[in-house]
Amino acid sequence: MKILFLLFVFLCAGFSQVQAQDFSNDVDQLIQYVGIYNQLEVAKEYILDKTLPKNQAAVKKEFEDYKAVYIADIKEYYLTKYTQAEIQELIYFYNSALGSKIKINSLEYEHLIHEFMDKRLDKYAAILINIDKGKYSKK
Repeated sequence: MKILFLLFVFLCAGFSQVQAQDFSNDVDQLIQYVGIYNQLEVAKEYILDKTLPKNQAAVKKEFEDYKAVYIADIKEYYLTKYTQAEIQELIYFYNSALGSKIKINSLEYEHLIHEFMDKRLDKYAAILINIDKGKYSKK
């Protein structure tokens, strides 16, 4: 009887690990679909474009380290805020006609965002400087 109970516990633990791995894989797929990797690639291009050639290798290394942590944080967010069923619904959406259109256009969208930021970066930076100086900060 003890052997049957231990076998049951072992099988349940194994099944839970498989489900957790499936959930993790689903989240990885969703992260790809929502364009996180595109966002990071465009951000890396943007940064490297503004980096001296002699410093690009070091910047790439720093960015890859940042990317790993960023992806882990995004993954943790999805794992804690959504159920596996919800993640699967989102994946289903991204595989639909409209979701596919969003995926296809996400890289272009990311380039546009950076183009818009470049055009208005001085105004954005001025706001951040004023916040740092306490002009807009909460007292």
